[in-house]
Amino acid sequence: MKIQDSIQEQIHMEHVSMRQSNIALSDKISAKPADLDRASFEYTEGISADETLFARSLAHSITEDVCREKGVSVEKAAQLKKQVEEGTYEPDPMAIARAMYNL
Repeated sequence: MKIQDSIQEQIHMEHVSMRQSNIALSDKISAKPADLDRASFEYTEGISADETLFARSLAHSITEDVCREKGVSVEKAAQLKKQVEEGTYEPDPMAIARAMYNL
């Protein structure tokens, strides 16, 4: 039982530490008006280039997996991303409504 108690205590301490880190981080991030078309994260203090590269690589890998699983072509996703970045993407409101209705 002592080992289990020790493990539970360690997990609890890590959880408390993570919660304190999140609170400290949220205090440092300034509130900006919402931009609902894109996400932007500007707080990078303490994040290494390796961590950033890893996060981007992981996001890319997950995106490819989801696209493949859902039957979406990676090329189509890249084309849509380019249109969004260039500001030329015009979503079809009726298609969105139909998709939401079928949820």
